[in-house]
Amino acid sequence: MIRLGTRLSLAAGFVALGLFAGEAKAIFLVQVTETINSPIPNATTVGGSTVTLSSFTDQPGDIDLTSVGSPIHVTYGTTSVSSTTPAGSSDAFNIGYNYTLTFTHVGTGTTATLTGITGTIAGFLASNGSTINNIYTGGPVLSPATIILDGRVISVRLDPYTPPGTPPDSKNDFSVSLVSPAVPEPTTIALMGVGGLLMLAPYLRRKTRKLADAV
Repeated sequence: MIRLGTRLSLAAGFVALGLFAGEAKAIFLVQVTETINSPIPNATTVGGSTVTLSSFTDQPGDIDLTSVGSPIHVTYGTTSVSSTTPAGSSDAFNIGYNYTLTFTHVGTGTTATLTGITGTIAGFLASNGSTINNIYTGGPVLSPATIILDGRVISVRLDPYTPPGTPPDSKNDFSVSLVSPAVPEPTTIALMGVGGLLMLAPYLRRKTRKLADAV
């Protein structure tokens, strides 16, 4: 049989835990903008071939990092190729770049940046084919980089590059993956503690009563 005080304490504890569960799901929207520092944009022409590396003009929508789950893949740049160089000949390219990602918490306006993302667009190009590819030389390629945005840990990783094909062609690239666990707010943690104490209260009262009787 559960006493009334025990039932009330349990109910209060479950209410606190319910608030914890609800608050942990508070929406955490992140806006990411990408700036190519070098080149921005860069239409490099060699012979009869051109490679254009540029920022996306239409950024993706806000990214919801509220829930724990698989990485969210987003794209922030594009590579385009064109060529009039005839088959049997080709033009060689070697274009260095670096860019910055800026993360903004939509709810508060707080920002964090990730720099040091560098690479080289290199290969050969002609009207009948392309070997243009990307070689990352810096940034979170093999292992994710970590940024902290309003107390939220966000992992950022560069996705594999998809090169453009036979000219004229354009591929969306310079893409990254973002993932972040849901993080309780400080008030949520406090509620959780209160709920736990309320649930333990009946046990502590019984323990105290037994100790008093034994004296």
